[in-house]
Amino acid sequence: MMVSVIIPHAGGREILYDCLSSLEASHGVESEVIIVDNGSDDAVEVAGSFSDVQILRFERKLGFSVACNRGVETAR
Repeated sequence: MMVSVIIPHAGGREILYDCLSSLEASHGVESEVIIVDNGSDDAVEVAGSFSDVQILRFERKLGFSVACNRGVETAR
């Protein structure tokens, strides 16, 4: 089973790092992780510590639902 994890992110390095660490520690489920960087500047820095994380970066805040929808459009 493949799971797409979409993370709308508008800032906060520590919470994003904790989220990605938790996902990386998960076993038994194949997943893709898509971060929708919703106007922040820290997702690229944090995601660089993890493998197979895709980042959709937007210069301004799109809002939660738009960010989620952009992630869904990208998901396999």
